[in-house]
Amino acid sequence: MIQRPLVVVAAAYLCGICGAKVDKVWFWIFLIFFWIVSAIIYIRLREPIFFNRRDRFLLIIPIFFIIGILQFQIQSINCELETSLESKGVIYGTVTELIHGSKNVQMTLKDAITSDGRRFCGNILVICPNEFSWDKKWIGSTVELSGEYKNFSYATNLGQFDEKDYRKSFGFCMKFVSKKIQIISPAKSHFRQELAALRERLASIYQKLLPEQEAGIILAMLLGERGFLDDKIKQLYQTGGISHILAISGLHLSLLGMGLFHLMRKLRCNIKFASFVSLGVLFLYGYLTGFGVSTKRAFLMIVLSLLANILGCTNDLPSSLSLSAIIILWKRPMLLFQAGFLLSFGAVVGIALFSPLITLLQNRNKFLNLIFISGAIQLMTLPIILHFFYEFPVYSIVLNLIVLPLLSFLAITAALAGIIGSISIFFATWIIGSSYTILKGYEGLCYLVTKFPFPVLTLGKMEVMTMVSYYILLFGIVFLCYRKKKRRFVSLLLFLLIPICFTKREGLTITFLDVGQGDCAFIEDKNGTTLLIDGGSLSEKQVGTYRILPFLKAKGVGKVDYAFLSHADLDHTNGILELLKEGKIKCLILPDTKDTKEVFADMISLAEKKECTILFFGEGSKLKKTSWTIQCLSPKKGETKSATENEASMVLRLDYENIIFWFMADIEKEGEKQLEKQLAIQQKSKISILKVAHHGSKYSTTKTILDQIHPQFSIISCAKKNSYHHPHPELLKRLSEVNSQIYQTQDSGAITIYTDGTNIKIVPYCP
Repeated sequence: MIQRPLVVVAAAYLCGICGAKVDKVWFWIFLIFFWIVSAIIYIRLREPIFFNRRDRFLLIIPIFFIIGILQFQIQSINCELETSLESKGVIYGTVTELIHGSKNVQMTLKDAITSDGRRFCGNILVICPNEFSWDKKWIGSTVELSGEYKNFSYATNLGQFDEKDYRKSFGFCMKFVSKKIQIISPAKSHFRQELAALRERLASIYQKLLPEQEAGIILAMLLGERGFLDDKIKQLYQTGGISHILAISGLHLSLLGMGLFHLMRKLRCNIKFASFVSLGVLFLYGYLTGFGVSTKRAFLMIVLSLLANILGCTNDLPSSLSLSAIIILWKRPMLLFQAGFLLSFGAVVGIALFSPLITLLQNRNKFLNLIFISGAIQLMTLPIILHFFYEFPVYSIVLNLIVLPLLSFLAITAALAGIIGSISIFFATWIIGSSYTILKGYEGLCYLVTKFPFPVLTLGKMEVMTMVSYYILLFGIVFLCYRKKKRRFVSLLLFLLIPICFTKREGLTITFLDVGQGDCAFIEDKNGTTLLIDGGSLSEKQVGTYRILPFLKAKGVGKVDYAFLSHADLDHTNGILELLKEGKIKCLILPDTKDTKEVFADMISLAEKKECTILFFGEGSKLKKTSWTIQCLSPKKGETKSATENEASMVLRLDYENIIFWFMADIEKEGEKQLEKQLAIQQKSKISILKVAHHGSKYSTTKTILDQIHPQFSIISCAKKNSYHHPHPELLKRLSEVNSQIYQTQDSGAITIYTDGTNIKIVPYCP
């Protein structure tokens, strides 16, 4: 008989969801291979009793596999209203939640319909008017909203946050910016209203008891309210590897539920009564905090644990975890691909996987036991962390050995202060003091870690197949540790997978990032040398923080070797300035004009503080490496024009064997006339790729220049529906006349070019 049948059923269900998500032939081949190999291993290990009468449940495995496929496809269907609705309108729906955002109040609307009766396929995220004030009366009421429809933004660059994918996984299909809200039918039940009011009251108590920064941490930790969380603290905790404490975890529910259960048992309460009371309190707390993924997982596992106690059965951790996963994903299968779900379940899987080894250490050395638990969680969650966050906090295991033992005391004292604060703020202030001290200690430890060498390793985004290979190797190694027999057969399979875990850089890669109305090109060679040519935007706020830096992290780039700034316009510089503030640039290269030092004075000063080398490039300047050379064609050294003018833009040519890349910045008119002389004496190449000047402006990239360069491919960087109407039809016509194939970031997102020096491959991020 197969042990833990729920684990097998859950595996089939998850494979179905993954198959529907990937929807590629190679993945289906891999799934078939995986199940065949699993069956062969099982037969070899348990051949005498394989597929007896008790194993007939295996017949339902294909059913759960198909259910996983169907449920994912149903949830992932785009709501047709996203594209067919007018930009403005009126909708009706029932309010289920009010959430404090960093700048506004957000409302969740379910069962929403338009004024003409068309129904939405999912929930609506409503951005409330500026004058909107929180009130419990809205919860559960049917409302009428007038305003503007907005589709969720989606990632157009590697590493960029995909709002659409994230929101859809939680059942949202659209965003609505409301101008006016009114109740048309009050709520019939006031239960949810009172819970929401309690949450709001607790939040106000913590804001009175603690400074803003610490209050934001407690609100996130105990109430799941992340709208008041300080971005600097969030980044600091991520660097230290303790950001998991900023979310409601299973530890909170275990302390509350199991602590209450054991207390009632000591008071000689009946086991059933103690279980039902504990579960009731847990349910209310889960409802109060919004029942996030980790909260649901912990609640379900505690339910199964208490149910096992009542029935006199053994609670099996892998089986209860598998059943919890099926229940959580049943309505929202897309949650499987969110970091919160994977980290929550991955941590418990890590404990379950290494539990036999951990059990051996129990009652011997508690500190060593804690190290093993922390190490097991890190081993299991490492690929997930790299896939979503691209960095590994080096000292996280050590830091968590200090943080975790204090976390229980922190949660208990903070919760107690919140309860007492509803009666007396004075007495609550005395209790919350210990929580404040612990939080300041956490902050101090994280600051201390940042002073150590290499506090964070930027390893890049781990690809899915590498993750799969890692887990097969990990599970296989653990299997070999537990099994003395059959090692050779499994070892052979594991060694076949080792090469998949490693990738090798080849040739030259150039990515033209989608930064909206701006420019940014990233270059990386096979030796790992990296360059940025410009980096700024007029249409995207904090483009360096939210687009360029995440891309660099996803590529595994901790610091850029060389950053070129063509001229001083903000749509080329503001992102580079953000990177400089973070100390992410080793060498800054500026155009050599008459007033460069004055125009770039602030940036030069910041670069010097960050120990960043500064160079000045003019006509004839070169940067040469083993396989490539980049040279400056314009401006002339000491150019009389200002660095703020487009005519004085730095124009660059990159040579990589038979391939030439032209970076034209914003040069136009007089600047192009001077450039024509340089182009006339330039050596031609087999393939020429042009980054079109000035985002496709009407008066840039003249026919004369195109005839001299004769680009086979042209890249235009601009924003959708920009006020400049770039690219201009006349420019597109000129490119077509020279038979140049055109790519635009506004349509394709980031555009990546791979070349070995002879051939090229162009891959748009959004095909």
